[in-house]
Amino acid sequence: MKVSLKTVICASTGLFLPLLAGSALAEPVNYGLDCPRAVNGGYFGIVLEGVAGQEIASDIACTDRPAAFRAFAAALRGPVGNSYYWSTRKCQGLFRTTWQFNQHGVQCRDFALDHTINGHRHLRQGTACLEADGNWHLH
Repeated sequence: MKVSLKTVICASTGLFLPLLAGSALAEPVNYGLDCPRAVNGGYFGIVLEGVAGQEIASDIACTDRPAAFRAFAAALRGPVGNSYYWSTRKCQGLFRTTWQFNQHGVQCRDFALDHTINGHRHLRQGTACLEADGNWHLH
């Protein structure tokens, strides 16, 4: 079976997004954020994938992600329970890890994300795991 890889570029950041051609997520979907909804590859050691990753990607515009992802990375590397704040012109939020555990030898942390975008509040929860590639993958 031949599998081809398609690369999409985020217009605002130039971030390359590898996507499997033929998959439901292979075509960029624009939600007014100048960036595909499914983001795979990230900033500051943060990779968005799975349901939580797709929700966060659809919430936070490409231009706001560097500030948000700095906070995500600080929270994932810092003590469990500390909240990390970020703010941009259109977006602000808090990212907090709530629990740390090992899953099949991989360090994981549950997280809570409370952010406001253009006056609309979003609450997200998920799990991030420090994968072999050295990045935190938000699921």
